[in-house]
Amino acid sequence: MGLLVESIKNELHNLASKGTFPRASYKAGLVSYEESDPATPSTIRIRERSSTFDLPIHNRQTGRREKTLWLFDLIVDFNQEVTSEPFEEELAKSPRVPADAEQNQITLELQSVSYEHPPAAGGSSRITFSVQATIGAL
Repeated sequence: MGLLVESIKNELHNLASKGTFPRASYKAGLVSYEESDPATPSTIRIRERSSTFDLPIHNRQTGRREKTLWLFDLIVDFNQEVTSEPFEEELAKSPRVPADAEQNQITLELQSVSYEHPPAAGGSSRITFSVQATIGAL
């Protein structure tokens, strides 16, 4: 079994690599998004921003504290302009990190999204998803 933070980062990476990101196209100055041929991320990075400690889920009498919540930035770069709306809808469903016999269930919750778009019809784009990972009982 790996570290919890490793499991969370791996799951975020897997979700982003399998996510749907329709490409933008421009005709007569109007944008449309092509869902039939989605873009593939050029780079996926996950940064742990902070964590919160609380009493253990299973044995609250020990007085020992453990991590119960993390905040991550999932940074996804593209070589063209895209929309992340379908991927945002998937993250909004609060996916769970698969648990094993030794690991508590972890729920991922989308907190916010920021966009860095190129000028119309050119350049690369970056989308940063702020995700909270919360530990729960098995």
